Amino acid sequence: MRIKKITLKNFKNHVNSEFSFTEGINLILGPNGAGKSSIFEAIGLTMFDVKNLNFQDYIRMNEKSAEIKIVFEGNDGMSYTVFRCFDGSSTKC
Repeated sequence: MRIKKITLKNFKNHVNSEFSFTEGINLILGPNGAGKSSIFEAIGLTMFDVKNLNFQDYIRMNEKSAEIKIVFEGNDGMSYTVFRCFDGSSTKC
């Protein structure tokens, strides 16, 4: 599996962020508080259902919901998209 693109909307400190990854090693660089760890949390929540029970923790302050979209290539060479949305009390928006 290879992650090709991650889109975050109102997720933690990301208003509307998109990250594209190339084949091979990719670096995620930025100052403290820029949202690097949030990208990894988004992967865990979306791809592996790793979560905190309080969905409100993932929603950007003063927003009602957050969205994560991950596009990845499977071992079969096909492209897949996984989408997760949080409304503060559940993962159903």
